[in-house]
Parts: sequence; C-alpha cells; structure tokens
Amino acid sequence: MKLSYLFAAVAAVCSMSLAGCSDNNDAPAPFDDLEQSLFMSKLSEGQESATYHLESFSYYQMSNGNNDGWVEQDFNDWVGLSVPAPADITIHNGCTWQPLVMFDVATGPSRLYMPLYAYRLQTGFDKEFYVAAPIEYDADAKTMKIDKYTYEVEAVSEDALKVIHISEFRGGIDGKGGQDKFNITFKRKELSLPDLNKILFYGSELEAKLAIIEMLRAQFGDEFNVNKYLTGQVILDDPMVNLNEIEAGLRAGTIY
Repeated sequence: MKLSYLFAAVAAVCSMSLAGCSDNNDAPAPFDDLEQSLFMSKLSEGQESATYHLESFSYYQMSNGNNDGWVEQDFNDWVGLSVPAPADITIHNGCTWQPLVMFDVATGPSRLYMPLYAYRLQTGFDKEFYVAAPIEYDADAKTMKIDKYTYEVEAVSEDALKVIHISEFRGGIDGKGGQDKFNITFKRKELSLPDLNKILFYGSELEAKLAIIEMLRAQFGDEFNVNKYLTGQVILDDPMVNLNEIEAGLRAGTIY
C-alpha cells in the first residue's frame, strides 16, 4: 500500500481536473506549461484538495466497415456498456481517492460482492475499500492516465476538465471492428473526503480485491457455500465460491 509513487502522477491529473470545461459551449484554452507546473506542485505537495464529479458525456462510434467517421450514438441503446470514468475523483494529500467499485450497472456485481457481504455479516467488518489510483500525465501527448483508463485532455479551465477516451471494439459491420469514443466532462464540486479511520486503501483495484480474497480465505477457506453465511437474507442459486478460481480470473483480467 505504498502511495508515495502516486504523488507526482496524481498532481498531473489533478491539475487537469482543477482546470476543465466552462459552462458554455466554448472550450477553454489549455494551460501553458508554467500554469500546469504550478498546479502540479500544489497537488503533489498536498497544498490543495478537490473533488470532481462526472457531469456529462457523449458517445460516438467509428466503424472500420464504412467511411462514415465518428457517428454519435444513443448510449441507452447499448446494453452492457459503461462510461470509462469514475463518477467522482477526490484529490487529497497528493493522492486520488476512489471507492472500490463492486457493482457495475452494465456488468452486474463483482464475483466478490456477495462473499464480502457474507464476511461483513459474519464478522461485523464495517470498513470500506478505496483505491489510490495511479495517475500519469504526458504534457507532450496531452494524455493522462487514471488507474486503467487513458484519456486525451481536450480542454481545461479553472473549475472543470474535458477529456476524451477512445477504445477499440470487435465485430460490427462485416466483422471489421472499429472504435468507441467518449467525450467526458468533469465539474468541480464540494470537497468530499473519506473518513480515513473507516477505510482501507490500496494502490490499484486489483490490489484491493486480492486483499479481500485473503480476508475471505482466512475466514471461510479456499472454497465454500456462501449461502451458509448469508443468514437467510439472500439465497443464491449458485452459491459455491472458489477463491482460487476468482483470484486467477482477476489476475488474468477475465473476470470483474
């Protein structure tokens, strides 16, 4: 759980977050190098704290099977698709703080969601898990990375951030695939800090989930029927949990 390596990286994204998009349709000009450096220094040294909220986004696709270019899509028409960004980013003491996501609207609950709930029922454990996400900013490429996502920084102003995330997809027209693009706007809001006495924080989502597995393993063993520990509150149709299998899937990136 060493977080010192995050300080400089977090500073970069935070400086971008402290910038952002204005309320009107005119995109603000990017910061110059001096302004960027000043923000980086303040954030990396813990001189400034802030919370940024995902306010809006638009979604586009570009197919390799035609020449239509980027075509805006109705996000609600796509099942299983989620916005590639956290709902909130909090910067404090030179680190970003994000609660560990255990349930996604698009993909459903994490494989650890119900086992952890059973653990809480059995032990009274009440702490929350947070990720101090590594953030990297490339001033030359105008890109930044927050944990597993990389963004193009489109524009920044005093109180908001506008970024673009592009990823590849398979299938589509004639199976030629294409690209998804999200234009995302964050706006600064009232600072929201976690209670450090009530959280456990880790350097990545994977690190946090592996820690949860070790807690579960110590309490229940490598394999168990989770229904036995849910005190009748929930009865699952497929209650068997294999922590070795889940750990392997998490490490391979094949399960959530």
